Amino acid sequence: MVLMEWQDCYSLGIVAIDLQHRVLMDMTNRLHKAALSEKNGDDIEYAMSELLTYVEFHFSFEERLMAECGYPSLIEHRDGHQGLLAEFRALQADINGGRLVLNDRVMNFLQGWLTHHIVSSDRHFAPLALAAERKTFVIPRFSSQTQNERAQLERQDA
Repeated sequence: MVLMEWQDCYSLGIVAIDLQHRVLMDMTNRLHKAALSEKNGDDIEYAMSELLTYVEFHFSFEERLMAECGYPSLIEHRDGHQGLLAEFRALQADINGGRLVLNDRVMNFLQGWLTHHIVSSDRHFAPLALAAERKTFVIPRFSSQTQNERAQLERQDA
């Protein structure tokens, strides 16, 4: 049973971020699958650790992108990331310590934070990142001049 499936409405148009969001969904689905299998608590701990590590990478990547494009709400967004990471770490500690079972309530929390992260939080900075991307993308100029014509013009300019 798949917990989350990618939908077109999740796409921000930023290829690297969209790919990372897909990976986060896949990892959340693997964690869900491990919880359903109930074979080995180590599988759940590994999947949770893998997910947390990737979330840290993803947040760091996003924050660098936001800084590069001059996103004015970077500090607030970063604070939100730090709050989510604190929740993740506490959740992981509780699961690893046997104080919490990875049940539907926990999986719904993980599904909810990821969906909210994609469709709400990140949607705010996407237009600015896309605009910055367009400004830095240089389109080569096409010239119908031959190499000989360009060389003659360069000699005349010199």
